[in-house]
Amino acid sequence: MKNLPNDLELGSFPGLHETMEIPFPEKEVLMHFIMDSGEWFAGEYDPNERLFYGYADLRPGRPEWRCFSLDELSGLRTSILNLGVERDVCWMPKKVKEIPIISGGE
Repeated sequence: MKNLPNDLELGSFPGLHETMEIPFPEKEVLMHFIMDSGEWFAGEYDPNERLFYGYADLRPGRPEWRCFSLDELSGLRTSILNLGVERDVCWMPKKVKEIPIISGGE
């Protein structure tokens, strides 16, 4: 994975299920990962399991809220150019309602 998050960055995430009481439009997305075949938006993280909870839009397919692992993201490669997942280092944390691809405003 290009731009792998460090422990300090991962430590800024709420734990899994810690934001259950927050309505989806108000949930905060702290990291964004991209690859030609999809995007992952992470809002929670479990450091023991190395597991994120967030929104995954894997094309083609149906986008959904789900868990995905840091190790899984690190190991993904495209079939043609063997490119991996990249963390969007320009991403600034924002609420779900501010992200068109998730909020339906795309």
